[in-house]
Amino acid sequence: MADGYEVFRTEKRGRVFWIVMANPEKRNAMGAAFWRELPSVFAEASKDPDTRAVVLAADGGTFCAGIDLMGLSAELPALMTGEGGGKAKQDFIGTIRRFQAVGSAPESCPKPVIAAIHGYCIGGGLDLAAACDIRLAARDVVFSLREARVAMIADLGSLQRLAAIIGEGFVRELAYTTDDVCADRALAMHLINALCDETGTHCGSRRRQWASGLLPTRHRLCRRPRRS
Repeated sequence: MADGYEVFRTEKRGRVFWIVMANPEKRNAMGAAFWRELPSVFAEASKDPDTRAVVLAADGGTFCAGIDLMGLSAELPALMTGEGGGKAKQDFIGTIRRFQAVGSAPESCPKPVIAAIHGYCIGGGLDLAAACDIRLAARDVVFSLREARVAMIADLGSLQRLAAIIGEGFVRELAYTTDDVCADRALAMHLINALCDETGTHCGSRRRQWASGLLPTRHRLCRRPRRS
């Protein structure tokens, strides 16, 4: 597959295109390289004529630790230092809108996208998972919308997408409490479609089973309704 990615790797297994977050040293946090490369990896998958499904997975013990605020400090210097006043806030809004557009890459992909989640899936990581069509999780998965713990709003799209997936009540619970959600609770609230008995980056048989049974046309017929 295409080379040159800093925090992703891609590979083709039969007719399934794998996009793997490959920055385990930073717990696959969403830094500058992540936002730069995410559209490219999904464009690569979208353009491959033999791909019938895409799997989004991760190396290491964490699926995604959310936004890397320190890693983005160069893009948001005024916000991080508290200087700049209203201009810094306006610049921040522009950056968030750009992140929202980039984070929609799984949702915009013309192929079905399966999120294969293990370990912690926090903040922006849950935004990313919510943008996928199907979510499979390992037994050790932990979900959390933790933005409120650092006086932030989960504004990358998860509040809107999750409402259609699990309902307003559960979304409010996640956003207001910032509690960790274990695998069984995530399955009960329909945050995930299925739970693997394995832990970590395994669950290979379940992912292959789901991916091999998907057709690209099914994705187009069953797209989630977009919010205006």
